[in-house]
Amino acid sequence: MASETVTGSDRAERPAPVALAAWAAVALGTVWLVALGGGFYGIYAAELRLVSVALTGVAVVAWVVAAIRDPSWRPRSAIWPARAAPLAAFSVTTLVSERPRISVE
Repeated sequence: MASETVTGSDRAERPAPVALAAWAAVALGTVWLVALGGGFYGIYAAELRLVSVALTGVAVVAWVVAAIRDPSWRPRSAIWPARAAPLAAFSVTTLVSERPRISVE
């Protein structure tokens, strides 16, 4: 996230507005995932599933654009290959499955 901080003469350092907006988006996404979109109804209702997939796509595209423009948005952890490997496996099985929803679930 952004490394800039806003400081005042007697105030503690606080994150930049971009960082606060990003954390707000993560919090809202978590609430959506836990309360509605990620529950049984979110999988069962086609319209809600479509909204969830579209929102996820928008979020991923926005992150990729930010990561291309600003290296601080790129993963810096040594564990990222371990996170990427299962996602790649799920993607491949979804693409080659006769019933893609079953392989994702």
